[in-house]
Amino acid sequence: MAVTFIQDNQGDKLNINKDGSLNITLSISRIKDYWTDQDNQTRKFQTPQDIVSIMNDADTPLTFTVGTFTITVPPHESFEDAFPAFTILNVNANGPYRGMVKGT
Repeated sequence: MAVTFIQDNQGDKLNINKDGSLNITLSISRIKDYWTDQDNQTRKFQTPQDIVSIMNDADTPLTFTVGTFTITVPPHESFEDAFPAFTILNVNANGPYRGMVKGT
């Protein structure tokens, strides 16, 4: 049996061994920063990070920018996702929110 490749949902190829098993490397994200605030803020990190989580507790939307991505979080909603490695996060808010950054 030849080695077969399949693609995951990120477009990466997964190697399937002859016995049907996969070689998988797991990485664990750890909380690198957590804060609460209600105003605009720029967070700077010494090492690259890759996950942002924002919980908007305000009655107005907030926006945050990571690299070239600007995301709007509606009032009383949350957002979490991975981004290309970043060292600067800008938050524009006019009410209370909670922020968390995770990295490996």
